Amino acid sequence: FEILSRWRSMGMDIEIWDQSVYLATVHLRTHGKCDATISAKKCHWKHRTRQTRFISRCLLEYKKRGGKWVLLTDVDEYLVFNQIHDDDPAVKNGGNGVDPIAPRRRLPSLQRDITILDVLEKELRQIPKHDNLPTKLKDSSSMSSLLSGPCIPIPRILFGSRESTLDSSWTPMAPHPFNDEDFVTLRYRWHTERGAFNGNKYPKTLIDVTRVSEEDIGIKAPSIHNPIEKYCIPDPPHYSLSLFRVNHYLDSAEAFYYRTDARIDMRECEECFAKKGL
Repeated sequence: FEILSRWRSMGMDIEIWDQSVYLATVHLRTHGKCDATISAKKCHWKHRTRQTRFISRCLLEYKKRGGKWVLLTDVDEYLVFNQIHDDDPAVKNGGNGVDPIAPRRRLPSLQRDITILDVLEKELRQIPKHDNLPTKLKDSSSMSSLLSGPCIPIPRILFGSRESTLDSSWTPMAPHPFNDEDFVTLRYRWHTERGAFNGNKYPKTLIDVTRVSEEDIGIKAPSIHNPIEKYCIPDPPHYSLSLFRVNHYLDSAEAFYYRTDARIDMRECEECFAKKGL
């Protein structure tokens, strides 16, 4: 709560929901929080059920409040511009003379005061009127197709627990008087292969709730990776065709084992952490 208060003081509107907000009374007993009598497997199932109902309730709430874009990520994930790197997966040219990753070449540098929303809205104006395009993504072979529907899939990259500061080529990035070691996003720079499914797994999504109905949202999302089945795709899009990506941080062993969420059986597994540590 102390951390949240810092952001509130800067004008961010933060709401904390108890499970009674998104779970009906009849479901509080069957899907509510776990206790010592519940097995780890069943507790994990209850957690997933609460998560999917929370997602739908969140989308409905933003729609009712007149919101537009909703980003569905976890607290250890960060939405960033998908800047071009030397190790990007190759993209086949369609043969029509059009550069398939031209919009990525237009992405602003980190020093410029331009937001994700600024870039998204600008790129949407560059493609045909998206209300006339298919509502669900069926063709992920171009960047315009990825942006055409109300559910935009975003590939992820997993950053492991290998300390970047131990590498001989490490260059400090934090501004004075801060240290890289104080920031997860600077302390850990080693990651899985860009575009590979192993390690990175399923995408996260940006949802335009103005283009979906309450009936489409429903009361229980299929998953956080595929929140509205009518519009979203379950598999990651081609990495190099995405304007954005989600950086997912494993963090240190201490932080990994400290968490006491529904996946406690995995949190206490040293082998599980080692596999993700890269």
